[in-house]
Amino acid sequence: MTVGIIGCFQNGKSTIVNCFLGTKLAQTGGDGLSVTSANIVYCYSPQNTILSINGKKNKEFKLSDITNGKIKNAKEICIGCNSPILKSVTIIDTPGFNANSKDTEIALQSLEKIDFAVVVINNKGLSEIEINVLKELEMRKIPYYLLANCLMQQAESTWNPDSEFNKKIVRTIVAQLDNYHLTPMQICGNIVTVVNSLWYWFAKTKFQSDDEEKRKSLMRFIDLYKEEYPQTDFLQESNFIPIFKFFSCNINLSPIRIYLALQRNMNKTIDYLSTHVETYSKQIQEITMQECKSIRQNIITLIKQIELTEKDLYRCQKEKEEYDYEINENLRNIAG
Repeated sequence: MTVGIIGCFQNGKSTIVNCFLGTKLAQTGGDGLSVTSANIVYCYSPQNTILSINGKKNKEFKLSDITNGKIKNAKEICIGCNSPILKSVTIIDTPGFNANSKDTEIALQSLEKIDFAVVVINNKGLSEIEINVLKELEMRKIPYYLLANCLMQQAESTWNPDSEFNKKIVRTIVAQLDNYHLTPMQICGNIVTVVNSLWYWFAKTKFQSDDEEKRKSLMRFIDLYKEEYPQTDFLQESNFIPIFKFFSCNINLSPIRIYLALQRNMNKTIDYLSTHVETYSKQIQEITMQECKSIRQNIITLIKQIELTEKDLYRCQKEKEEYDYEINENLRNIAG
């Protein structure tokens, strides 16, 4: 399964990618992989390696060449990474939708290759651009989930994922989704989760980081609120662990993708039939009986195709319901 990490510029997509991988592969702060689409796959080598650039096998460039400007005009880079989660999924790190027109174009092209989208927003509610992105996903029948990432703030109310402030933000986002008839997939019973990716990242790396500014800022927060959090497990309270477990436990979204594909084929078949029935109706007075029989047979064939597709769709719907039930049971076990 291919999971795309998508969203607007500087919402923390790259930090989320690094949290999934457990290694600092995606560059944060508006540099590095944000200028291209990075297809990240599993490899046995302990060294993160550029496998291909724009579909051509790479023999020349190192990973560091992405950030030092040596790689020019790369729309897609495939990177090999020895991260356990990549045994379950392939991750695509995309540019921000609102950075510039070039990045937006690359991000839209990346949607053609993903089976599931993790949409990273900030904990301020959905912007107009983000609503349009979700509409694009629904139009393409791509399942998606929302992560509201806590941005760099000093206020405890915005910085703590489980604060009343963030719970209110979730209610606002859910209302926005309902208003626009948008339907994200549920994970652990939620359609949006507030996470603090920096809490998870720094706790996972034991507060060792080459981003000294962010590390110091987080340490100031810990010092500021140490009375409220005397024994805080930032890894647990980041809210990222259930999301990580969901994508690392060999979740198979094939039934959903097959169901959506059948729906699209069904609609195409109906449109095709409607168009040709109208054409045949106009011509029916001017053709011979033999031609009329031939046209009638064509219509019957198309109707049979629809009937077969409806049966497949019904069967797939039942499989999807069983699949949803099994996933929910697994997620309840994970959450428990």
